[in-house]
Amino acid sequence: MYKKVLVAIIGLVIAGALLTIGQIWGPLLSGDIYYKIIVTLVIIVIILGLILAVSSDLGQHKKLKDDNYLD
Repeated sequence: MYKKVLVAIIGLVIAGALLTIGQIWGPLLSGDIYYKIIVTLVIIVIILGLILAVSSDLGQHKKLKDDNYLD
């Protein structure tokens, strides 16, 4: 799961970067649509990052509990 979420985050960041480069060199979209897409990408990346962090943290606690380090 970690790898899929990480690949999704990297893909979204690359998509946002390519869209931004395209917007700088030749306006592909209107300003409103561009900003809405970028803000949406940022929100999705933040949510996926939180999911990745929480699942990683819970997985680490489970491993410690399985090894009898936590009660």
